[in-house]
Amino acid sequence: MAAGLGIIGIILYLLIFVVSIVGLVCFIMVLVQMFKHEQNGLGIACIILAFCTGIGPLIAFVYGWIKAKEWDLKKVMLAWTVAIVLQVCLLIGAVVMVLGAAAAGSQSLQKMDFDSSGFNIDTGDVNIDFPPIENMQTEEVPATDGAAATPDAEN
Repeated sequence: MAAGLGIIGIILYLLIFVVSIVGLVCFIMVLVQMFKHEQNGLGIACIILAFCTGIGPLIAFVYGWIKAKEWDLKKVMLAWTVAIVLQVCLLIGAVVMVLGAAAAGSQSLQKMDFDSSGFNIDTGDVNIDFPPIENMQTEEVPATDGAAATPDAEN
């Protein structure tokens, strides 16, 4: 089951990648139309905001739908809309898959009996004895006036 989940995950993420490329191509096509129709400021703003805040494609998406009929962008905008919907659905599927795998993994760990797993550490004859804390003796060193106190120094 784990191998099948890995293959499904790879296919899912490849689909997300392909759909993202479709969205990027649609964004570029809308930008080209903006520059063709002398909307240079808006095109530059969308490019800059795409890198700075990520909101540039949203602006281009909304403006592309507003001008879809005038600029003959209906097919491009429909493809971009389908790509966005597919991205959201695939990403939700990926999150559900990851959460399901994590839940299944934690359940299998809870069912595992570590005492009977055969995992033993042989320490051999190593025996370290530490003295009890109450028997430890400490030396108190009196502090002097600004001079460094050492155990050998006496006033």
